Amino acid sequence: MAFREKWECFALHTWLLFSSYGIIFAILSFAQDLGLTFAQGWAKGTTAILLGILFYLVIGLPHLYGAKRHTSCRVEVQISMV
Repeated sequence: MAFREKWECFALHTWLLFSSYGIIFAILSFAQDLGLTFAQGWAKGTTAILLGILFYLVIGLPHLYGAKRHTSCRVEVQISMV
């Protein structure tokens, strides 16, 4: 595996993991705004990290092939004014 392929794989996994955390944190913030959970501030962050990792494992990894296929397709658009 070349360095660029390793880097793209690392970047993709990092993106999916941080996105999973962000999605869960947004859902928990919405629940907090509704007054449903989290009296402590640190509890929301810790829960978001744990559920984000679970979300990454359940949702992110099964869709990894599609994400890799999407990043490997390089489409060049040419605009010509005729």
